[in-house]
Amino acid sequence: MNTSTLLTSLLEIAGLTQKKFAELVGMSPSTLSQIISGNQHIRSDDSSNFCSKAARVLAHRIYSHRCFIEFKDLFPVIIDFYSRHDLEQFLLHAFHYVIDNDREAREYSPAQRFENKHYSGYMQVLYMYCIIFSDYLLREENSKMEFYSSLALFFGPYAKLYDRIETLLPPSPGNITYYHLFNPEKSIRNAGIYSTDVLKKIHELELFSDVYYMESDVDVDRPLFMLKDRYILLFSQQIDGTLQMTLLRNPADLAKFHDYMLEARDQANRRSFNQDEIEEFMLSHPDSDPDLNEKIMAIARLSNTEYQTPTEELVADFFKTVLRNDAALYLSADLISSFLYSTEAFGSYLNCFDLPLQVCTDYINLVSDYLQKYRQAKVYLVNTPLDNLTVIC
Repeated sequence: MNTSTLLTSLLEIAGLTQKKFAELVGMSPSTLSQIISGNQHIRSDDSSNFCSKAARVLAHRIYSHRCFIEFKDLFPVIIDFYSRHDLEQFLLHAFHYVIDNDREAREYSPAQRFENKHYSGYMQVLYMYCIIFSDYLLREENSKMEFYSSLALFFGPYAKLYDRIETLLPPSPGNITYYHLFNPEKSIRNAGIYSTDVLKKIHELELFSDVYYMESDVDVDRPLFMLKDRYILLFSQQIDGTLQMTLLRNPADLAKFHDYMLEARDQANRRSFNQDEIEEFMLSHPDSDPDLNEKIMAIARLSNTEYQTPTEELVADFFKTVLRNDAALYLSADLISSFLYSTEAFGSYLNCFDLPLQVCTDYINLVSDYLQKYRQAKVYLVNTPLDNLTVIC
């Protein structure tokens, strides 16, 4: 992302011509045209004034309820802006960021060392996390990306940070791998500080990446977020709780932290598996939790058996197994719709395609009858952005 691409995109979103924008920020149209074409750069002593005026003008023209959606092609990781001032501050940080990018590009040499950049305070950390993340996602959109994170997603102060973030990436074609390292004991302790919607956060990550949850003793009090070979964000808190974030991009730092996270990942206990891997894991870990294994196998059998005629016993056995020991089952509303009207979308679960609508309806009716009979069963229909079935034990 550079000044030219940022300005061009924002003017389009705002519905402003170059001439009108130049007038509003006190700049000649020819100068603005030269900046957008890349033939002229904003001088260091002019940058603060330009950034402030540009952010104010554009925020005034763009801000509306849920206007963040307008930025999906520019900032695929962003926040929902609570006010025009909120948007103005975000754009102010974005302009400073791209002007620095342009300066570094002009001064680049193979031996160049990038200066570490430091950010402090909840809002500045939030803005810059979104801006940096978005920038590299767009830079690398045609490449395989490998992310490592020890940021707490569900509990504690960093989960509060994540709750402000909106991810506007399209469903992943498989080019983003995301390793999330977590410490269960510290997660439980931090639950009293802040707790997020765990299911919602899991679903959001699954939308755009292949996520692997790894139980680890990595230091989650000083977490990091890293895109392999590109950048690292180090997080910390001051004594008064103020959030801080440092951006590292030098090759030596990237190599050192990648080795550290790779070792932590290899020593961690994997806690998430895809459909093709789960049976292999259970065979190699016969002494793991038998109740959990039975629940996993009940779900796995949905895809490992040929289509069976729907019967009351089949449905009852499934629910009896997955709900044992006070477990809860969550079904997305979209999953029910997909099963009824698009069995192709559901085929990966049942290993069957193009089922007659009557057969699908019979299954749904049997499930409904079971839930009418056992009203106390912990089965919940939820609105989530995926065709999803989740069991919480």
